[in-house]
Amino acid sequence: MSKPLISLCMIVKDEQDNLARCLASVKDVADEMIVVDTGSSDTTVNIARDFGCKVYQVPWNNDFSQARNVAMDKANGEWILLMDADEELVEEDCQKVIGLTHEDAEGYFFQVLSYIGEYAGCDVVSNLNLKLVRNCEQYRFMGAIHEQLASVITRVNPEAKLKISDVRVYHYGYLRYNVEKQHKRQRNIAILEEQLVRYPGEAFIMYNLGNEYFALGSYEKALNLYKEVLKDLNPHLGYASKIYIQATLCLQRLGRYSEALKIIEKGLKDFPKLTDLVYVKSDIYHQLGLYSQALRGFRQCVDMGEAPLLYAFLLGVGGYRSYTAMGEIYEELKDYEMAYKHYIYALQQKPDFLEPIYRIGHILFLLLEPEQALNQLEQYFDSTANSKLILADILFREHRYDMSVDYIEKAAQDIELSPKFLYLKAQCLMHLDRFEEAYRCLIDIPADIAYYPAALKDIVWCFWMQQQWEDAEVAIYFMEQQALPSHVIDVYKAFFAILKQSDAIQALSGGNELCREYEKTIFEILDRLLSFKRFELFERALNLLNLIDSDDVLMQLGKLYYRYGYNVLAREELLRSIKAFEVYDGESLDMLKSLLGQKV
Repeated sequence: MSKPLISLCMIVKDEQDNLARCLASVKDVADEMIVVDTGSSDTTVNIARDFGCKVYQVPWNNDFSQARNVAMDKANGEWILLMDADEELVEEDCQKVIGLTHEDAEGYFFQVLSYIGEYAGCDVVSNLNLKLVRNCEQYRFMGAIHEQLASVITRVNPEAKLKISDVRVYHYGYLRYNVEKQHKRQRNIAILEEQLVRYPGEAFIMYNLGNEYFALGSYEKALNLYKEVLKDLNPHLGYASKIYIQATLCLQRLGRYSEALKIIEKGLKDFPKLTDLVYVKSDIYHQLGLYSQALRGFRQCVDMGEAPLLYAFLLGVGGYRSYTAMGEIYEELKDYEMAYKHYIYALQQKPDFLEPIYRIGHILFLLLEPEQALNQLEQYFDSTANSKLILADILFREHRYDMSVDYIEKAAQDIELSPKFLYLKAQCLMHLDRFEEAYRCLIDIPADIAYYPAALKDIVWCFWMQQQWEDAEVAIYFMEQQALPSHVIDVYKAFFAILKQSDAIQALSGGNELCREYEKTIFEILDRLLSFKRFELFERALNLLNLIDSDDVLMQLGKLYYRYGYNVLAREELLRSIKAFEVYDGESLDMLKSLLGQKV
């Protein structure tokens, strides 16, 4: 038997949802496949063996390098292809991988496109990872997490060529479902903090720890770590451009715009071709209402194009994302023709980028009669079930609930509805006063879905709206058994007592944090009653506000009225908030300016 050319090496644990996709993508590239399992309790090992992999089982010692090196030690090929179970080699690039083995480099970086958010779509970040290396016994990983190989190769062989290729790998591991299921963030933070104790001040560890906190939304913690690294940053490091981007994104989310702009200017001196920083700067100008500067910046992004692969992080900023951002600005300026044009530019560059389609739908329903708007919108879609479901989602957002249900039901003729669209159908039916049908959809929502708690609350609403009090009481009890937050249970019980006109209604008391949660839940109820046009029940639900101690309820009530177009009531409540409590914010002042037609 001839010596294998390429050996796949990977480590796995409980990856039954991902592994088959990964192995299928590389089976025609790899001559042998080696999988090191570190303690799976699901069907991962069986899947690997079904694909013909050589499986080795080793104990997990909180050290990724150790496990990866076991896999590499077992490899017989001339080259080693390094993959993770939650990755997928792009099919069109398979032959490119084989072609790289005939060149003179010691290793190749691939472009890893990581999907983020709820589902695999166009919300993608890009990184370069070393994925293909010559099989040399001295080339082994180091570092317990975010393990490194490139620096080892260049230390062992200073003349080694490590090249950047255009081979692409999709990465699904940052999707919210995968992260939450495997508790990856908490695991990574624990390992990194342990490493930082062992190697205090190590920049690469601080950078990666910052990334974990960033992904959790702990922007202040992430920023503090990034700032430590930025104090003495070597711009030639592989992650140097990324840390400028991540630090500015932290500052943007924290509303510290002037600090963000200063870091952006410094970053552009080190990386003048880094389109990502120009994009973030333009986005900040947009948030600040500096529309001319924002438009100039986004046009500059388009002129620059995507940043070089070595630096790029935010995919699409050199094209479709910037066109979409310009469209949003023109839409805010009510220049719908220019907005429409820029959304079309975005779609021409990235037909599967959905945000422009949603914005186009909004403009069409704003300017045209519903049937005309729908006819124009349909031209952007084919007749597949997936297209029908996207249309249904757009129609739901435009409050065309009857049309949305129609498209969901058309799609259901071809495919089984996912929990997401079963839930969407229930929402539409509730807005159409078809509560019994909505209930039948809601009881089919699985308990392991992220919006299952919302479905439980909606079941209560279905009973409330039909005055089925006994069923509603049982449903609220079930919410308690399913461990929904106590503040939700308390508010729902209070509103239920109001609906039944009970005298046993108690104040909702607690600390400031609990009071804010009570207030949030109460306004969710008020919002829904207005959306259902249940005005008599809305008047009764206003009594919930008397059960909490909060100074900003009038401001929040004014904002709610404003969003539903009840301008007289909005103006009264916003003014009362200022006069009675001196409570206001930038958003409420902007609303008042609009309502009064003059500066406040």
